[in-house]
Amino acid sequence: MKLSPERSSYRLFEIVVFISINILVFFWPTTTQHFLICKMSSRWARWQQWVDVNARPKNMHVAPSIRQPPTRWQKPGPMDRQQWINFHRWAERNARPAPPQKAPKPKPMPTQRQLTQEHLQPHSPLLYMYIASKMHANRHRQEESHDFIANLSQPKVRRKKHVNPPKREYPYRPQLCNRAPPRPEPGRPVEKPKVPCCFQHEILKINFWSNIDFKISTNALKAKASKKIVELAKPRTYPRKLHCPLPEKPIDRILKRKMSAKQWRDHQMRLKALSQPNARILDELSSRYNYYKQFGILS
Repeated sequence: MKLSPERSSYRLFEIVVFISINILVFFWPTTTQHFLICKMSSRWARWQQWVDVNARPKNMHVAPSIRQPPTRWQKPGPMDRQQWINFHRWAERNARPAPPQKAPKPKPMPTQRQLTQEHLQPHSPLLYMYIASKMHANRHRQEESHDFIANLSQPKVRRKKHVNPPKREYPYRPQLCNRAPPRPEPGRPVEKPKVPCCFQHEILKINFWSNIDFKISTNALKAKASKKIVELAKPRTYPRKLHCPLPEKPIDRILKRKMSAKQWRDHQMRLKALSQPNARILDELSSRYNYYKQFGILS
């Protein structure tokens, strides 16, 4: 009987362990023998446990898949625009992961000594008086807060009744048309023709490709080209190349020179400066006037 590799290694290990234990029993003292035997037996038990778990063949059985029941969003036909909008709103609100909840801190458990002290400690009458005063103050504070909130709730200026604004158009609006979805034409795509790997003669090759039947779509046969398609399908006509180049047009008038806004401001400042009289000439005229007036030439 032929043993498996695992069983053969297991048998070999048993033989080695038995021989080693006999040698140790024969040569070593009794205390050392007992220690080594316990250690080897514990290792043997662990190895035997590992072999029982990991040396078995894998179970290749695959469970059959179970079809899940349809969800509330699955339906036989495509969803319309409003259904897409409602689904997008629901996903924005409910499809996000829930925030992590912090675990409450556990309260420390009182010790037996604390419990006995609480039971044995007598309560003073001042404690009851303090609790009654606190309850009275809390009741008085609540009454004041109710009066204050009622006073604040009255509006200072009476306004007209609020009218809700018009419903805002939702930004997520898929453009869905009412036409039926495109479906493939029956009989298409057409299978490729079977072409032999080689031809014995060129004439056979020509006959094969000339007699082959290429199926044409019925939609293509019924289609009618528009004017623009017919115009684009015609070859483009280019203007004829001139024999001699045309002379340039003569310039009859001088072209206007255009200035930018900054150039125009500088020009205005320049004209204003040039329009003012020269200071040197004014000084010369004033000196001459004084000279003539001194000698009585100008009265």
